[in-house]
Amino acid sequence: MKKSNRKKSSSSTSCSTIVPLNVNPSCSTYDLELLSLYSHEQVHIYDKLCSTISSNCEIAYSTSEGITISVPESYQRESSSYEYVSSSSLSSMIVTRIIYPYETNEQNNSISINSTSFFIFEKLKNKYLFNLYKSYINNPKSLSSFDRLLSNDTTKYKGFRRCLFSPYDIRLNQGQSILATITSAHEVFIYEIISSSKRFFHSKSSDFKIDLTKYLFENIQLEDYLIDSNNSNDYRLLYFHLTSAILWNKNGTFFFQLQYSGHIIIWNFHGFSILNQKPLHIIDTKISKPLTMTWNESSQILFISGKENQRLFIKLDKMKLFYININHNDYINVEHSILIQSNQNTLILIESKINYCFIYTIDIHDDQCSSYACNEIGNRILPSSIVGFEEEKSSILENNLSILIGCEDGTMHSLIISVKFPIRIIDIKLVANGQIKSCCRKPLILRHFNLSSNEYILERIYYSPIVAPNVKFGFVICTLHRWLSNKIISLDKIIEHFLERINIPLWSSSDELVILLNELKRNKTNDKQIKKNSNSNLNNNYIYLQRLCRLYSLLNNRKELNIYENQLLESYRNRLSIILNKIFSNIIDKLSQIELFIYKICSKDDQTISSNLFLCPICNNPLIITKDDLLNCQCSNKHVWPRCSTTLLPLYFDSAQTCSLCDRTITLIQTNDQNYNNFIEYKDKQLDFFFSSICTFCM
Repeated sequence: MKKSNRKKSSSSTSCSTIVPLNVNPSCSTYDLELLSLYSHEQVHIYDKLCSTISSNCEIAYSTSEGITISVPESYQRESSSYEYVSSSSLSSMIVTRIIYPYETNEQNNSISINSTSFFIFEKLKNKYLFNLYKSYINNPKSLSSFDRLLSNDTTKYKGFRRCLFSPYDIRLNQGQSILATITSAHEVFIYEIISSSKRFFHSKSSDFKIDLTKYLFENIQLEDYLIDSNNSNDYRLLYFHLTSAILWNKNGTFFFQLQYSGHIIIWNFHGFSILNQKPLHIIDTKISKPLTMTWNESSQILFISGKENQRLFIKLDKMKLFYININHNDYINVEHSILIQSNQNTLILIESKINYCFIYTIDIHDDQCSSYACNEIGNRILPSSIVGFEEEKSSILENNLSILIGCEDGTMHSLIISVKFPIRIIDIKLVANGQIKSCCRKPLILRHFNLSSNEYILERIYYSPIVAPNVKFGFVICTLHRWLSNKIISLDKIIEHFLERINIPLWSSSDELVILLNELKRNKTNDKQIKKNSNSNLNNNYIYLQRLCRLYSLLNNRKELNIYENQLLESYRNRLSIILNKIFSNIIDKLSQIELFIYKICSKDDQTISSNLFLCPICNNPLIITKDDLLNCQCSNKHVWPRCSTTLLPLYFDSAQTCSLCDRTITLIQTNDQNYNNFIEYKDKQLDFFFSSICTFCM
């Protein structure tokens, strides 16, 4: 089938001029530096869009065995004897796995009776299956995979098809990541990926939060979407319960579900909470076979592609459909797309069809139109099938746009487009080859790739199928590579660049820390001298101090580390004092004893503060908190005890936990703790950091 499709597509595209890719040997290509990898045997990948990477550099990918979560090292754990790892060793990865929650142990090809999909399939089979078979009377063919799924016939429901991390700010979500998934039965599940700080207490690595498919059908009348009273032969509606694709907006507040029936379901999220009981909107796009969707944040437009050149977009502010007309028919299905706003009235659409890359412009200046023309400005042929696009936002290109294109053979290409009128293709070049020297498996096909949030790390998922009768599994390898290695080379340059990025907080710089830690491990000496900045304003910058503290921690320079840790905490104390004074200065008498103690630590200039609330665990004498040392406190017998970096109180075993992003210990404040009743009122506002599992040095 694949061969015939390729022949058909090549003949059908002959009407437009296709420009092949010219690989220029003089281009700056390089072998990607391998940071870490994880692999396993006898698993299957259902979908090309099978992987995702979170804002704090967690990597997830979906297989028939479940979702594998891996995290590269971003900090050096404290130990009694500090030694750098030899340069030949790779950064280790913490690996956990999410399995399908309703998996059955039965040998027959069935799904668990407890799953949402079983309930829906049974309902459809009993009431609507005759309608489905009726659609094949005039066109007798074997049932498609979706129809087999509908009739619960031969499919083994196991594992996951897709997964996608939410870009929601983890500081507002107690330091935990949100992962949306599509199961092999086309259900949508929402998971919490539990950070290392909470795994000890929870004894698990993930928490199943929401069965979104079940939640949907508990809050709508399913029959209203399965039947069209005006068109009884519209059998596409029977696929309303099957999810084809999922997507988050840029800040994780909107979640989009694309159904096989052509419906778009829009949810309004705040962390793990769904803000509306019912979906915000359910829109029927009338697309008979939807394929893919992409989101543009600046224009608030959701773009959807379907078979037979069906295209449309939804303006979220108006909730209105606009259909896209294309000049030529090539009969090749769109596999991947990306939508970019060039200016207020112009969109740039980039699509892949097998190994063809098409670039279009869409003029949207007229809001009164119900449809827009899609004009092709150019195209290129790549050496193998395209597996995805990524916009390189860190590329310094004046008036130009850089799009990273990944191909099945593992090669990475950079497409440069001029966004200044007239919009045109400037260049396309090979920037990285696809060889993995540590793997000898053949064939090795790239299925998906992602760039980290700061574009320091490239994640790639390779799949090597096992060719044998009645076998549908193979070998999967997840690799992490250093990106931007052609721009920042030496360790000194990496450190200098790391300290300069004072507009990005440390919590969202995990990919930078992975590179930095990896380079420090390669360096044989641990007495690296850091060039201190003479700019006094910069030295008082909170993020700059965060980065200095982490850098000295990686270098194990305890003397300098203590100085800058206290300097950072002093800056934090001053900021906290302003917040507490603004909120509680008129109601101090209503504060609890612990709240009042925190208020005094921040607001008063006393050299020492002590209270019977906090006693030394060794001698039971009151702990004395001094103004000069914000890291530790001590009793009259000189017993030293550490302090929390967020509350600035002494740490106690019953309320301590590890920071989600490093190994520091902080105080965990529960939302039902009576000692913090007044603070809890502001847990989602000014005092949200008190209830997060991220420490002051990472937030």
